[in-house]
Amino acid sequence: MEYGIRLIVCNWLSSLSKFATIEIAENVLSEIFNKLSSLDQRVQYLENRKRQLLQIETVLGVNGATDVGIVKKIISMESQIRDMNQQIKELQIQKTHSNQNDHVTTPSVVTFGSPDAGTKRGIQTTHRKQRQATNTTRVAFCAGVAVLHRDHVGPHQPIVFDEIITNVGNVYSGKTGIFRVPVSGQYVLNLVYSAGVSTASPDSYLEIVSDGSY
Repeated sequence: MEYGIRLIVCNWLSSLSKFATIEIAENVLSEIFNKLSSLDQRVQYLENRKRQLLQIETVLGVNGATDVGIVKKIISMESQIRDMNQQIKELQIQKTHSNQNDHVTTPSVVTFGSPDAGTKRGIQTTHRKQRQATNTTRVAFCAGVAVLHRDHVGPHQPIVFDEIITNVGNVYSGKTGIFRVPVSGQYVLNLVYSAGVSTASPDSYLEIVSDGSY
C-alpha cells in the first residue's frame, strides 16, 4: 500500500514537472516571438530609413554621398530659402511704400492767361539773345612779332604783332595789328612785353589802344 501511494505521488510529481516544463517552454517561445517581432519592426524601420535617404540623395543629386554631405546640402538650401524670404519681405515693403506714394494728392494745375505786351517783348528779347548766343562766331587769336629786338622805338609808335600763330574767326590782321570785334561782348587780351636792359627810360611800356583811345 505504501508503495502504491509512493508510485502515485511520483507519477503526479512527474506529470507536474512535465506541465511546468511545457509552460516554461511556451513562455520562452513567446518571448522569442516577441523579440523576433521587435527585430522585424526595427528591420522595417531601417529599410524605410534607407529608402528615404536614397530618395533624398536622388533629389539632391548626390548619389553615394555621405550623410554629412547631405546635411550640408540641406543647410545650404535652407540658407537660400531664408535669403529669398528676406528679399520677398523687402519687395513687399517697397510695394507698400509705392502704393502709399501713389495715393499722394497731385497738385492742382494752374492755368495762366495770355501774356501782356510787356511779357511778349521780354520773351522776344530773350529769344533774340539766345539766337545771338547760338550764332556767335567763336573768336581766338595768338600772335607774336617776327623781329624780337626793335631798337629806337619812338613814343606812340605802333608795334604790329605780325606773326600769326592762331586766328580763329579771322578777326585779327597781321598787317595792321588791329583786332576787329565781330559782336559785342567781353574779351580777354593778354600782352607780354619786355623792355630790355638797354632801355633809356625805366618808364617804357606798351599800351593797347581801343578805337583810338589809350
